[in-house]
Amino acid sequence: VQPATVDEHFEIIMNDKTLLDSDLPSVTRDDLPDWYDSEMYKQGQEYYTRYLAAIVLNNLIGLIAVFAVPQIMKVLTYTKQSSTVCTAFKRYVQTMLHIHKFYVCDPDDADSNWYKSMNVVRWKHKTSSKKCCKAGIGGIYQRDMVLTQFAFIAYALTMPKAIGITMTREEEKAFVHFWRVTGNMLGIPDRLNICRKSAAETRQLCQKLIDNVYKNYFIDAPPEFHKLAAASLDGIWYVDVSIDRNKNSILQHFNRNPSASIWF
Repeated sequence: VQPATVDEHFEIIMNDKTLLDSDLPSVTRDDLPDWYDSEMYKQGQEYYTRYLAAIVLNNLIGLIAVFAVPQIMKVLTYTKQSSTVCTAFKRYVQTMLHIHKFYVCDPDDADSNWYKSMNVVRWKHKTSSKKCCKAGIGGIYQRDMVLTQFAFIAYALTMPKAIGITMTREEEKAFVHFWRVTGNMLGIPDRLNICRKSAAETRQLCQKLIDNVYKNYFIDAPPEFHKLAAASLDGIWYVDVSIDRNKNSILQHFNRNPSASIWF
């Protein structure tokens, strides 16, 4: 059950200290939540196909932003998944391919690649969390899962026009439902899931996280953040050659204005 208000939801997220389930099992169609709406989910998928470039941009901004989250930074640094151009390239491409499958494959089909990608991502999260716990740096927390879920939805909801998106209320509702279901299947409980029942409340929660969490992380970002971000942007260049971190790049904008909620 989700918290009654956005403020309560925000406090629960920020105060949660639950680790990701170390025995996270594989999921099947039977694990879809009771509130899953097949038609609405597919509407969310259609939205992706219409605004593919803008959604990819949203994801890029979000994925760089999560590097500033201290525990996520520790996990990525320890597992060395984004510390070099090559590893960052591999991680980004794999992530985008899995996300693409979530958007284009059918969760109503038990044999769909949707479940194959979902279970690969769940396995990666589980194994990375275990390794980090054994190393004594702490594993992946549910709070970090939510702050990563933020990466895939926040900017599309809080500043759609800036990234080239125009959404109707119905499209917003479907987009939020898509990520509420996807987050749930990735192991985020509904009491923490950033996607609330309405798009308006989800937008409010995302904005609250930008204003009260991410801005502070950006202001106090340590050198490790810049190293991870630089390696990732260099790696992503091999996918999108329009990215140049040495000329009018996301990182340069961040360096000029670290308190900015986005980097344009």
